Amino acid sequence: KLAISPIDPLLGYRPMRFLRVDDLPYVDTSNYCRFVVPFFGGFDGCNIFDKNQHALNDDAIRQEVEDLNQGGKSGPTVSSYNEVLGLIETETELDFQFLAIPGIRHRQVTDTAIDVAEERKNLLYIMDVEKFNSDNLLISASGENIDITNTVENFSSRMIDSTYVATFFPDPQVTLTESATSAIVPSSTVVMESFIKNDDGTRIWDPTAGPEKGLISRAIGLEFKLDEIEESKLFGARINGISTVKNGGNYIVSQMNLGRSGGDTRMISVRRVLLDL
Repeated sequence: KLAISPIDPLLGYRPMRFLRVDDLPYVDTSNYCRFVVPFFGGFDGCNIFDKNQHALNDDAIRQEVEDLNQGGKSGPTVSSYNEVLGLIETETELDFQFLAIPGIRHRQVTDTAIDVAEERKNLLYIMDVEKFNSDNLLISASGENIDITNTVENFSSRMIDSTYVATFFPDPQVTLTESATSAIVPSSTVVMESFIKNDDGTRIWDPTAGPEKGLISRAIGLEFKLDEIEESKLFGARINGISTVKNGGNYIVSQMNLGRSGGDTRMISVRRVLLDL
């Protein structure tokens, strides 16, 4: 940039030179030094031109991991969640009993959350399960047909062994208070609510399971109803089923965590007692 100098009386015109820092205090110069830098392609760190990345949802994680042009395992959505989990892992002053990331099922994030729970050893991570269809493909949109066998087999193949992690299935349908409509929501949201409600006025070692203490009051239905064979498959993989009683209520069937050994500590209520000591 060039600075504007006074008119030279001998030359009869303004001589030009490169702009210097000491020119900025002068009004006739500073007026020409202002500029605007518009940011492009994001809002609050989210890509507003991609609905998944804008929502920081599970599909955004998947598309980033599968496409190196979107960052791969270092993509913006993956990094956002893992950065927060890293802070939770190292911040010892945080005091809470549960960790949940509703709707986030991809292993690139859930594996990190499992490591955080194992490292801290003072919380229970309520994890949402990846769902698969009959072609053994990951399901993203609600309404797709879920194949229990493929879902259980893919989950079991992860060989998760942690008494600090528990998971529940299937997702419930709840009424949205702000719109009076209903929607399928991640099971982690209503399970957390059931634990909190059950803790109010009772003892933490009482299992949050069964038609009474495991009742999910807000659930008006389930993504699909489990039969006995499907419940058995979930139980074998240590996935806590959510079922329907005859009067139409929905409840948590069991209270297992994902520990493969350790005796009684493989039950959520026992692990929670130890966390509270």
